[in-house]
Amino acid sequence: CRLTKSGHRGRLPFASRALWACPIFAWYSLKYLKQGYMHKFYMDDYPRASLGVIAFSSVLSVLVDAFTDPLMATWTDNLRSGLGRRRPFVAASALFVPVVFVLAWTPAIVSPGLPSSLWFGVFHIMFKLADTLFSIPHNAWGA
Repeated sequence: CRLTKSGHRGRLPFASRALWACPIFAWYSLKYLKQGYMHKFYMDDYPRASLGVIAFSSVLSVLVDAFTDPLMATWTDNLRSGLGRRRPFVAASALFVPVVFVLAWTPAIVSPGLPSSLWFGVFHIMFKLADTLFSIPHNAWGA
């Protein structure tokens, strides 16, 4: 352990554990907001998205996630970089996640109806990819 001369003796210091846990709080607050309110926003408010397209894109995003999770796990396990195996992916997600999250909540760029439904679908899949980019390396980092 780099923090003390005698090592951590099987226990990490509280500060290290707290720093590792901080990104999880931010991630789950975004995830809660998206899962709790985005479907309602896209169907009831301005965008008036199609429920069928939303359901199809939700299923498609789970399938994309099922295929990309093992690929990300393999990629992070085999990466060799000066920053370590996990840090580059967590750092990349710090840039990717906010962009995807903000754009997912701005369907006003496209017209209501089918275009906003497709907007939801694209950014729902992108959010699952952002989840993969952050969660897989971060969870493996703490293991």
